[in-house]
Amino acid sequence: MKHLAALAVSALATFPAAPVHGAGDTFVSLGNTDFIVLVSFIIFIGALIYFKAPHFAGKLIDSRIDLIRKRIEDASSLKSEAHDVLERVKKERAEAEVQANRIVEGANNDAEIQINQASKEIGRTVKRRVKAAEEQIHAAEAEAVASIRNSAIDIAVSVAGEVIEAKTDSGDRKKMIDRSLKNIDAYLN
Repeated sequence: MKHLAALAVSALATFPAAPVHGAGDTFVSLGNTDFIVLVSFIIFIGALIYFKAPHFAGKLIDSRIDLIRKRIEDASSLKSEAHDVLERVKKERAEAEVQANRIVEGANNDAEIQINQASKEIGRTVKRRVKAAEEQIHAAEAEAVASIRNSAIDIAVSVAGEVIEAKTDSGDRKKMIDRSLKNIDAYLN
């Protein structure tokens, strides 16, 4: 109540004692609108103080401040967590890049080794095939030479037989055959 009285006295002291134009002759009168407004204002301020509106408003503002402070702390912790996650992701990305580079390097090395091995294997295969082809050529040459020799022998025998038959009589032929059979027996034994 002391506050209300002090407020009323200070409000009355601010108003002039002389009448205001359009407000009437006397200041303290229900016909003076300035006085009615002053009294209404004093009653309103008194009611606010009586019902502890400033205290309630202070509590409301304090709770709102606490809520905002809590939200700021939550946002700060979320920012910190996001920063930590970002750093972890950057680190994992760097590790993944290093590992990917190692994998690519290893794959290149493996590919080079396999290419070298394949080249060596191809070289060995080509040598084997060339050798096999040479052997086949030598075998074919030997077979051709043997075939030609056999043909030449057959032709020579046939020609010799014709020549002998034409130049010798049957008695000489019989002697040659006997002699040839003895030579064959000598060669076979």
